[in-house]
Amino acid sequence: MDDTDAGPNPLAEGTALALRAHLLITARPELLVTADVQRAGGPDLVCWQWQPGQVWVWQLRYEHDRRAPKRWPPAAVLASVSADPLSAGLEVVAGPPLHTVGLSAEQEASNMAEPHEAVTVLDGPVPGLQLYRTAYQEVESPDGERREAAMRAAKLSASRCNRAVDAARAAARPA
Repeated sequence: MDDTDAGPNPLAEGTALALRAHLLITARPELLVTADVQRAGGPDLVCWQWQPGQVWVWQLRYEHDRRAPKRWPPAAVLASVSADPLSAGLEVVAGPPLHTVGLSAEQEASNMAEPHEAVTVLDGPVPGLQLYRTAYQEVESPDGERREAAMRAAKLSASRCNRAVDAARAAARPA
């Protein structure tokens, strides 16, 4: 893998979020997790009830973005998650670094939209923040094939997670 990083990339962001959703739901399949892999502008990553009574929220930022604030997620993001019917009666907080709950601090996969690009996602320096970076990769290599398999698994998991959350929201709506 070449360490050349092309900078912020919305397509890489979707891959990074899918990786984190896959990690969370694989560890705790009974939970609800959603990831904004299509970058629609909502909360980036949300997990309900890992810690009973809480909703964890993370925002994703490019690792070398010097403008990333010290506190994540922004108040507006926390407020939007609090307004979600699935969050009723729950405390909405910045999600912890994933390594603090026994999960991997760092993951990598091929970019969903660009197979020659590897995406790495890692815990940020503060709660509620996940970081990503990209690098060139040789697709026809054992590492490239491993990253491609990781991307496919993450993409499928994120899709299933988002459908489960959509179904739970529909069920929570008053008749």
